[in-house]
Amino acid sequence: MAGLINSLVGHEKQKGWLLNQIEQGQLPSSLIFQGPTGIGKKYLVKSLLQVMNCEQDKMACGVCSNCQRALEDKNEMVFNLEIESKKNISVDQVREVHSFLNLKSIKKARFVIIDTTDRLSISAANSLLKVLEEAPEKTHFFLVTDRMPSLLPTIRSRSHILNFSSLTRGELLKFKDFEPLALNWADGRLQMALEFEDPKKVDQLNDSLQFLYQLMCGQPQDWKKLAPWFFSDEL
Repeated sequence: MAGLINSLVGHEKQKGWLLNQIEQGQLPSSLIFQGPTGIGKKYLVKSLLQVMNCEQDKMACGVCSNCQRALEDKNEMVFNLEIESKKNISVDQVREVHSFLNLKSIKKARFVIIDTTDRLSISAANSLLKVLEEAPEKTHFFLVTDRMPSLLPTIRSRSHILNFSSLTRGELLKFKDFEPLALNWADGRLQMALEFEDPKKVDQLNDSLQFLYQLMCGQPQDWKKLAPWFFSDEL
């Protein structure tokens, strides 16, 4: 078994630059991973955590306890901050990052991962800026977003920005021999291509297209009654 970095699909330029920075001991303290959703940005972050924490192999062995904890989000040196429900990331959540960084029991490097960073509330964004300014040495922030303009200019200016693009069809096919339907609708997003392996997702797509056609061509109707699934919060 090898580390996640060896199974990463695409993003060779970004991966190469990051690994070189790690090898030289020059990885920036704050990194913004900016690009479309579902293309592997957070997967790359987890891959880097394995590389930086593995004590067996410089490219991560994938089997030691450090590699496994990075994979399972159970590394005591890693703080994962994600959006709760459909709300924005609150200032209270960011304050938990402050507490994490103040822990005296952690002697090695610390890592903070913020997914959907663009969903920070104004107060949370300002609190994060303070964290970035006062973070201890050997602390690395990975800020993941698909909406760069929503981040405070001051956060952007204090971070090294890596831009990611959608995967090519060839890159997706290196991961798996996807059906043409999945490739066409995934639009270069690995996560979406994997979802279309589920027949239920394909049925939802067909229902959506049929509903759209009815909206465009049909007579006025009670749409919520005709297609309650479309208005459900569970989609």
